[in-house]
Formats: sequence, C-alpha cells, structure tokens
Amino acid sequence: MRILKYELKKIWHPGVLVALAILGVVFGYLFLEMPLKYFYEQYEKEQYEQMKQWTKKYGTTLEENEYTDVQKEFQELIARADTMIKKEERFSKEGITTYEDLSRALLCIEEEVEREPQEWENLLYSEEFDRIGYQIDNFYDMLFCYDIRYQYFEEKKENKTAVQQKRIDDLIQNRKLDGIMPFGAMGNINEYSRWAITFILLSILILLAPVVTRDRLTNMQQLQWSSKQGRKVLITQLGAVLLSTAILVIIELVIFIGVYSTLGTQFFWNNPIHTFEYAQIFWFDLTYGQYVICMIGITIVLSLGMAGIAFVLSRYSRHYISLLFKVVPVFVIFALFIHVVLIDEGLFNFTNMLSRITGIAGIEVWSAVGIFLIATTMCIYTLWHEKSCEV
Repeated sequence: MRILKYELKKIWHPGVLVALAILGVVFGYLFLEMPLKYFYEQYEKEQYEQMKQWTKKYGTTLEENEYTDVQKEFQELIARADTMIKKEERFSKEGITTYEDLSRALLCIEEEVEREPQEWENLLYSEEFDRIGYQIDNFYDMLFCYDIRYQYFEEKKENKTAVQQKRIDDLIQNRKLDGIMPFGAMGNINEYSRWAITFILLSILILLAPVVTRDRLTNMQQLQWSSKQGRKVLITQLGAVLLSTAILVIIELVIFIGVYSTLGTQFFWNNPIHTFEYAQIFWFDLTYGQYVICMIGITIVLSLGMAGIAFVLSRYSRHYISLLFKVVPVFVIFALFIHVVLIDEGLFNFTNMLSRITGIAGIEVWSAVGIFLIATTMCIYTLWHEKSCEV
C-alpha cells in the first residue's frame, strides 16, 4: 500500500495537474464552446422550445389523436401572426394584411434579381414580433415531418441489407417514429461528446505516459528490482495507473456533464431518440438518457484502454523523446477513430461509418471493448515479460 501511495504521488504531480487545467481551458475554448454557445440559434431555438411544450403536454410521444390538437395550435399561431400584421403600418403600406399575403409577397421577391431588401421582409423574424416567423416556419416543418415520417422511412429501405430492412420494418410496424425529440439536441450531444472524449483520452496520455519512463530515465528501476517487492513493482504501478485513470475520468466527466447540463437537454431524458423530427435510424430503441449513458460507458472503456496502452508504451520507452514518438501516433489514431468512425453520425446509427462497413448492431460497443481487450493483453504480456527481462 505504501508503494501504491508513492506511485500515485508521482502520477499526480502538481505541475502536470496545472498544465492539464490550462490545457483544458484552452481546449474547451477552441472546441467545446461552439456546441455550448450556439445551441440556441434561431430556428433550432424555436424547435427546441416547441418540443419542450409538447413533451409537457403530450408526454414523450405525439400520438395521432394528439396531432389534431397540434394542427389547431398551428392555426392559432397563424391567426396571431395575422393580428400582428393587420396592426403594423409597414405591412399595410405594401397591401399585406394576412400571413398568407406575406407568404405570397415573399415568394415573388425570391424570384427577383439584384434588389434591395425591404424592411418589412424580416419583421416577423425579429424580437419586435416575438420571432413568430421562426415559430411558424418551425411548426410547419415539424407538421410536415410528422405527416411523412413512415413514408420517408419506408423509402429508406432501398439499398439496405436484409437485417437493416428488418429493423426499419420493426420501426414502422410497431409505430416507433412518434417520439418527441429536437434534432438539434441529438446533433449537439454528438458534437460535444466527440471533443469531450478526445480531451479525456489526451489528458490520460499526458498524466500517465511518463510514469514508468521516468523511472527508467532516472535508473530507479534497478532499485525497484532489488527491493523486497522486486519486479512486482510494475504490478503496483499498473494499479496506480488504473486507479488514477478512474479518478481522472470521474472528475472530467463530472465537469463536462455539469457544463453541458446548463443547456437543459436533460429535460428530454426519457424521450425516445427515434422521432419524426430526427429522421435517423438506430439499431436500438433507446431514450435520450440511455443514449447518454451508453456514450459515458464507451468513454470509460476507451479511457481504460488508453491507460493500458500508455502504461505499456511507457514501460518500453527509455527516454521522453522515444515515448513522444509513440504516444503521438496512438493519440492521432484514437482521435480519428472517435471523430471519423465511432461518433461519425452518432452511436448505433445506420449511417455511422462502423455500421455501414460491418452492418453489425452495436459495433461501436464491441470496437471499444476490443480496444480495451487489446490493451489488457498488452499489459498482461508486459507484466509477464518483466519477470525474465534484463535491465
């Protein structure tokens, strides 16, 4: 236990922690600010708020009988816009008295070339008019998506494998496309997660990679082998690495989840990810909360795999330069795997690169577990090799 504490003390060096904190701030500003800062933008803001209202009123799904009430809401919104237009002199000057008149006028304007924009064109989209133009556009699009949802998914069966077609048939026949979920929330969590996972893996490399290399560089290894514990010291070091990984990942997950929770998307925790608005096909019937939990689970598995690989690379590096030449390519491979393959279009999505290539349901989980098993095998071999290798 005393040696474990000593190894943990070496890993959690104050200088490294300060560097990680500074790097985290810079990384967050460069890559994580975008999905946080620009989540509520114009159309998506209206769509997000409307989905919240429907969830409060109808639950996590919008049934056919409830759709009639939604259509009435849309007509009431148009009537409200008509009232605003009738009261506004800038519209009456153009002979516009209803929203229908405005739509026709805007359609004619779109066909004109080289013209100066008029003040009245964007009035309904301004704060002065409560952005009612965005509300109407958003409402119309959502109603359209609801009307064609099953027809659209039926058309998606073309050029799909037999297993994929069976999955689509299940969604259609069992009416699983009525879920209420803003498409902005799904796209945003994917964008945020891929960068958050990237930083977590980078921080693991920075914190753990130098551990064993530092001992070899300072000739500490000979003293360790001559101690009472002998070559079993490496087992203790691996334990310290895994324990440190668990602590670091928990801290960073708490921070990243806490920051992201300020957006309020946890409101949709129990809403299904299969929805008429987010026309994507997933292998599993998950709620938004279950989807987030799966993302966290994969992050933990990948983190342990990265820790094991970092430990092995550190063991077989005699100095920091050789270690650097090893860890940089490993990090690049992991980063590309996360951005291009693992969370390409979201987890368990038909359009995800891994899913397109293999056609295997849940291949994202299996690939993460595979990386973990490879790292575990490398660590076991390293510990076994330590018993007979020379200094």
